[in-house]
Amino acid sequence: MKINYTNLSGFIMEHVGDFKKSGLTLDQYCSLNQECDFAIMDACLHLSQLSPTQVRKVGEVQAPPSCWYAFVLVSDKSEAAFSEGLVIAQKHKPNLNEEPLVVKLRRLLDDGRADFPDPKDLRLVAPIGLKYSALVSKESGVIKGMSMQLAKKGLLSQSQVNWLKSLILKIKLKNVSGASKTEKELLKRLYEWAE
Repeated sequence: MKINYTNLSGFIMEHVGDFKKSGLTLDQYCSLNQECDFAIMDACLHLSQLSPTQVRKVGEVQAPPSCWYAFVLVSDKSEAAFSEGLVIAQKHKPNLNEEPLVVKLRRLLDDGRADFPDPKDLRLVAPIGLKYSALVSKESGVIKGMSMQLAKKGLLSQSQVNWLKSLILKIKLKNVSGASKTEKELLKRLYEWAE
């Protein structure tokens, strides 16, 4: 399913309209229409909640479908937050050293506080927990896995967040403060996030 960003409103209305006329559930509709991608159709349904003008603006910044629901939530917060989200999307340059766009947009929902830690911080804290014997190998591996998921998808489930916080606080309970300035700053950020 190729997305038409130059006429995103038309693209959304075409796909949502066809689906609504069908009377099927989304998974039924997608299984009967092989060219349909369930995730993109779901994103279209979310984005259709916005005004045609807002949808056009999302198309202009070419925000990927994985961010469309975040734009709906940001729009619900305020028009100013929606406009700020558009600026963030326009400036975003996807690469391995940058947070996923969806994480940046979700940050607008809580006035800049992070729902999740930076994936780079998690990648770095996993070996620190082992180095200071605050974590066992399996726990360090869990943190690494969550850092990869966070970097790829931009979110974690609530149970994953709770588990991650418990592992970070386990490191803190062992009084790990870090040996270098970088380690100290990293641990401080994660401890603040976990508490």
